[in-house]
Amino acid sequence: MLDTWLTAFTALDGSRLLKYKFRLQSNGESMLTVGLYYDVVPGRESDFEKFFEVVVDEIKKMNGFVSALLYKRVDKTGSYLIYSEWKDRDSFESFIKSREFSGAKSGGSHMLTGRPYHRIYNV
Repeated sequence: MLDTWLTAFTALDGSRLLKYKFRLQSNGESMLTVGLYYDVVPGRESDFEKFFEVVVDEIKKMNGFVSALLYKRVDKTGSYLIYSEWKDRDSFESFIKSREFSGAKSGGSHMLTGRPYHRIYNV
């Protein structure tokens, strides 16, 4: 399912994400990837994209955070995927319990049409 979903996205810099590839950390341990899915209120897309940049600057300070990219769906206006990588599941769970995550949820909820959801992929 991940391959099918991700092929429908284009990165905001214009590049296409065509294929999901498994990545391993240099020590050979598996990495956790998380897809956070959002539908944005029409007309608020630019605000959401700017908000993502601010939030990622905060997330970068979290232990275990590896990277995050924002993808815009090409076949459904206002639909986004935040693709994030974490060192392990504990790091991600610490993040979703953090003040930073709570702030992001409350600060961005007015831009969303409904409740977002996430999927966790162990690789």
